[in-house]
Amino acid sequence: GGSTETLNINGSITLIEEKIFGSNLVVAGLSYAMVRWFAVGDGSADDTIGIQNCINSLSDNSRVTFNGGNYLSTRINIDTKNNVIFEGNGSTIQLSYGVSFTALFDIDGCQELDISGFDFVGTSDTDPLCNDDYRAIDVRSSSFTKIHHNTFSKISSNGIFARILNGGNLVEGVLITDNTFKDFSYDQTTPNQSAVTLSEDAEYSIVSNNFFFRVPSAIRFIDGANSSFINNMVLNSNGDNWDGTLLSDRAAVFATFT
Repeated sequence: GGSTETLNINGSITLIEEKIFGSNLVVAGLSYAMVRWFAVGDGSADDTIGIQNCINSLSDNSRVTFNGGNYLSTRINIDTKNNVIFEGNGSTIQLSYGVSFTALFDIDGCQELDISGFDFVGTSDTDPLCNDDYRAIDVRSSSFTKIHHNTFSKISSNGIFARILNGGNLVEGVLITDNTFKDFSYDQTTPNQSAVTLSEDAEYSIVSNNFFFRVPSAIRFIDGANSSFINNMVLNSNGDNWDGTLLSDRAAVFATFT
């Protein structure tokens, strides 16, 4: 509807539409079941091609449904999609093998995405590939992305990274709520590890009601503006400082501005 939610951010009043930060998106378009694209989710076959083919075929105002299972994948590119719901229904999206500088969901140039019900998993702590710089979700040059009711575990770099890249548009209106971040791989040589990073002009975003457990640091906020962090719980977080040195066992939020 046309109602709004009022947020007090740094003493100013910001109005954010309820259709983005309230209930889930409502779509009237096509529904895409992942099983029809030969993504089997059996935990042994690499499902990257099947998932990517489904994403490439999406029209705007669509719904993508995963019906459980363990989907092995490397990078899934979600580019220039508008008003799309991704329903995990308890499905696992797991890195199938180490690939440096990748993201399981790589989002670029999208409007109004809703992502829920997934368990994003990296590699095990004993896997030598866990030092690769990969992320679960990378959001670039997109607006109004809702990421909620997911679990992120054993990620080597960032669980969710919202940023611009190569002079792209601002990242605006990222809602990260009701997620669990746990058991991240801690790499002393990677000083920017964090469960959630809002970086490079990520604006008008909300990080709320998330649970962080055994992560290097919970939230990094870099060069952004007009964002809010509400009611997040952080337990046993081994924080790292900007130079990679261990900071404390209770590090929660880092903020810096240039």
